[in-house]
Amino acid sequence: MQAQFGYLEIRVLELKRKEGRSRISCSIMAASTRSQVISLYKMMLKESSRFPSYNYRTYALRRVRDAFRANREVEDPKAVERLMDEGEQMLALIQRQV
Repeated sequence: MQAQFGYLEIRVLELKRKEGRSRISCSIMAASTRSQVISLYKMMLKESSRFPSYNYRTYALRRVRDAFRANREVEDPKAVERLMDEGEQMLALIQRQV
């Protein structure tokens, strides 16, 4: 019984290590992209909060938050790049309207 328990324990530790490595490598590769996304998010929130009308302001803030939440799990680099381009276009649109 101990040998079986030991095998399961070792297997679980191996799986945890594999998961940890993949998370670490993903976080290292995506560190600059992550900071760019956060920067874009903050700029969009800041610009959206400058709308003089309460209704436009709350609508814009809600749209920004909802869009970023909806795409939170996207990991494909091409999809992230496409979403970043769309976000930058939306930021330019918001800046023109404020």
